[in-house]
Amino acid sequence: TLLYVAVTRAMKILAINPLVIDIMQRFKDGDRVA
Repeated sequence: TLLYVAVTRAMKILAINPLVIDIMQRFKDGDRVA
């Protein structure tokens, strides 16, 4: 069960990281435009 939880967490992190990076880039672009 611990391994399953670790895998699910890893999958969530891998799925969330790209979104966070995209959002951070958008904020940076917004600051540059502003």
